[in-house]
Amino acid sequence: MNKTHYVYLSYENGGRKYIGSRTCYDCTPEEDPYLGSYTDKTFEPTQKEILAVCKTREHANLLEAYLHQTFNVLHNDEYANRSSDCACHAIFGWNPTIFKNCRNTCGIQSLI
Repeated sequence: MNKTHYVYLSYENGGRKYIGSRTCYDCTPEEDPYLGSYTDKTFEPTQKEILAVCKTREHANLLEAYLHQTFNVLHNDEYANRSSDCACHAIFGWNPTIFKNCRNTCGIQSLI
């Protein structure tokens, strides 16, 4: 069984966004219909953009946490995220070197 770890941005037409990470099995991120584990009942995403494909789940989690922090998703009305992935912060802190290594490993070209 092939596993693909990725970070995505799901969004409404002309509306809010949601940043998440996911592992799909035996599919590509583009084929995966998953749009997020959001709990906001008013959020109705119709599309997603793959932000990065990562070699490990840990890298995907770290990138997701970094993006949550960068875009302040908990306090930004443009995002439907109602929780933030802080596990990586607790483990690694916001160490720029670790994030740079993760970013290089994931092959990120640009962020949102």
